[in-house]
Amino acid sequence: MNEQLGWLIRLQELDTQIDLFREKRERLPHAIEEAKLPIEKAKAEYEKAKTAYESLSHQKRDKERDLTSQEEKLTKLNTRTTEIKTNKEYQAHLTEIEAAKQEKGNLEEALLVLMDQADQSKKEMDLKQKSVSQEETRFQQERQRMEAEMVTAEETLKQLEQKSKSATTKIEKKLLLEYQQLRTTRKGLAVVAVKEGACLGCQLAVPPQLFADVRKNEKILACSHCHRFLYWPNPSSMPA
Repeated sequence: MNEQLGWLIRLQELDTQIDLFREKRERLPHAIEEAKLPIEKAKAEYEKAKTAYESLSHQKRDKERDLTSQEEKLTKLNTRTTEIKTNKEYQAHLTEIEAAKQEKGNLEEALLVLMDQADQSKKEMDLKQKSVSQEETRFQQERQRMEAEMVTAEETLKQLEQKSKSATTKIEKKLLLEYQQLRTTRKGLAVVAVKEGACLGCQLAVPPQLFADVRKNEKILACSHCHRFLYWPNPSSMPA
């Protein structure tokens, strides 16, 4: 294989890996924010459950006050019984007492329903609160994992950048300049293989004579369509 071509291939491999690691580094803050989303969802569900519980608790307190007031009213009615003089007043008084008892019974029944609903709502709220804690723990573990992974990636990136820098010293200045320009204009891909008669950069067919020459890996050749450097895959001849 042409030595300069071999180094171009090696440089492209290194720079492609560098691009991937840099992209991963740039994505990390966004990935951390995405990992937070389940916490925000759990918190929203907890707040909703908390609001429902507080509403029921407020209704229960109101009903308890109403029941206390009704019991006081019934006590007063019973106390007044001895003060009644006529039979007609007595009958009317009994009717009022019965109505008060009925109202008290209704309030007690409604209070029992509210107490049961409040208990269920409290359990639901507690479950949601537990879910928030679990999601926060999960997030902390996930963030630590991603940050540890990035520390390792940074070390690898430094090594790759050093190797890339070393590879550039092996390439002729004119070729290196062309390579760098192609990297800029061709989305980071300046050197590509030929497979099944097509350039893997633009996916267009390579003319027969050019294809035959590329297979020899003896010259620096470029795609007639996208102008990327072409080579025929031959791992055994690549520079280490």
